[in-house]
Amino acid sequence: MKTEKMKVKFLTAIWGARYIEEFCLVSLPSYLSSGNLPALAEAFDVEILILTSEESQPNFDEHPNFTILKSLCPVRLILIDDLITTEAYGVTLTLAYARGIRDSGDQQTETCFFFMNSDFILSENSLRTAVDKLREGHRCILAPSLRSNTETILPHLVEAVDKETGILSIPSRDLVDLAFRNLHPTTIAKTVTQNFVGCTTHNQIYWQVDDNTLLARYHLIFMLAIKPEVPIGPVNSYCDYGFVPEMVPSGNFTILDDSDEFFMLELQPNSREKSFLANGALKPKQIAKELSSWTTREHRQYANVDVLFRTGEASEKLPEARKQLANFLQQIQSHMHARPINHIDHYYWSRGVNNWAVLKNTDKPHLTPVVPPELVVSQKKFAHTFNVSKRVGVAQFYVDFFGYLRKMAGVMPNISIWHHLWLDSRIVLKWIEEMKKRPHRRNLLVCDDRSPMANTLHNFAPFDVLLDVDKFIATARPLPCANDVGDATLYDNIFLHIYSWEDSAISNIFENAQRCLKPGGTVAIFIEGRKNGEYSIIDGIELTGSADTFFPENWLAYEVTSAYAGGILKWCLHRTERYLFRKLWLTNLRGLPQFSAGAVFWPIAVMLTALNNFRLRNGISTCPNICSSTLVSMRRRSLSETDAEPLTRNSG
Repeated sequence: MKTEKMKVKFLTAIWGARYIEEFCLVSLPSYLSSGNLPALAEAFDVEILILTSEESQPNFDEHPNFTILKSLCPVRLILIDDLITTEAYGVTLTLAYARGIRDSGDQQTETCFFFMNSDFILSENSLRTAVDKLREGHRCILAPSLRSNTETILPHLVEAVDKETGILSIPSRDLVDLAFRNLHPTTIAKTVTQNFVGCTTHNQIYWQVDDNTLLARYHLIFMLAIKPEVPIGPVNSYCDYGFVPEMVPSGNFTILDDSDEFFMLELQPNSREKSFLANGALKPKQIAKELSSWTTREHRQYANVDVLFRTGEASEKLPEARKQLANFLQQIQSHMHARPINHIDHYYWSRGVNNWAVLKNTDKPHLTPVVPPELVVSQKKFAHTFNVSKRVGVAQFYVDFFGYLRKMAGVMPNISIWHHLWLDSRIVLKWIEEMKKRPHRRNLLVCDDRSPMANTLHNFAPFDVLLDVDKFIATARPLPCANDVGDATLYDNIFLHIYSWEDSAISNIFENAQRCLKPGGTVAIFIEGRKNGEYSIIDGIELTGSADTFFPENWLAYEVTSAYAGGILKWCLHRTERYLFRKLWLTNLRGLPQFSAGAVFWPIAVMLTALNNFRLRNGISTCPNICSSTLVSMRRRSLSETDAEPLTRNSG
């Protein structure tokens, strides 16, 4: 008798042309290898659900691999425009996955949901292992990922894609070896067998066995597949905090703990979470203090399982390494608070939802943002997160008051004077004012989808928008913008917003900008020292010392001006204000002393920031050693035929 195949929904959330391009270039080809999605589709009734934006839909159809995917099993796009913000990625991702689950309605408990982030690369036969685990009756499969440098590993992955089939099929040991040779700085920093560099967060802990073997314990681990025991309710925590206890309350989970059976490489830019790096390794007691502040019951359970990454047969040193790692974890656990944090309305989630709501409300700050259905009840519960604060009365006033101030601070470039980005915004607004003195101008903004200016700059002047900095750098001709103005369009002013001068070929930006610029036009590059939502410092000395590569070869034919924001005092005040603001999230009485200190001193830090901003309101004439942002503008001095030629760099 023929049995009906289990229903499987394979969910991935991705939006933005750049990220879709990378996904289709290497991630999707790895899913298409015979031991992954084809094996899943053979065993189960599979449907692919891609959670994306309306604007991103056409980008999928342009890739041949997407055609291969549609020939393998049904593919459906679910729109999540109402969930997407320029930041708060974790909240958007969680709500998107919840939307994909809710799409199954009353069939949720009869369906197995696979989750796959767009920056994951699978080794051959990884999903075949997951198929076997599901057949064994496991309700939840957890899978570790190993983080690697996107910049260094991506060319190797692209090269490994079969040029004829478009499939990336790499045996697990080969992919682990590639990952070992391109480990992300945070992975190295969490490897506690070395003491050169440490990390202030230990959601994973790695233990070096030999040059072919790495052991790990994962407090935070990815939920690869869940067959819910109960339907998903309103979202009350991040997906990798709350999906398992909410949908599988029995705790029936298994961890894929050997890379020979399952290996998932995670692509991350080198700059990701660099702010978490520290000199030297932390001691077990220090690690315990950090883990006690955020780990839930489930996190602590996950960390009891050894995870093995290897490029060959099991090392002879492995048994002893397992004992040493277990002893190290026991030392940590002996110093941890006995009571874990409740995953429901975890303070990381509460903070993230607050940030997400502010970002969704930037255009209409006087209105209450529309809350998506996945969050409705959780938002009500969120109002009660500070029930301890309500009992102490004054604490709730501070929470409401400071939250209101944060919300009213604005978004770049329209920022309140007490905000640490006010000076940075001011140099942008001054450039716009100079630009507006020349009427009847056509302007182009080039940025990526992290930049809030794509949604705010039009409030100060009309701008066409191109959300693809890399494409702008690489393309040696005028580009069509989002409004389909056509290849022949030239602009009077081009404004580029980037986050690190090291990450882009600046001279190429100037050269290509000229090809899109009218004679006598201006190109301005605003370099903001902020990555992944975190404050980052631009090394002023290194920046000004790189003028030979920063400017194009014939820059003397142009009028060059610059403006800066930064300084040691600005940096110290921001670090202090950020530290104190984190103390204002009271979840239990143990945190009351820190909350009280934050409530008293945070307004002082904000006031000092406003005074420093007022002091520097006229700008900084020279680049400070600690520079938070800079704006460099180049305008042609004359309209001669020679000047009208595009800028080129001497290849000799």
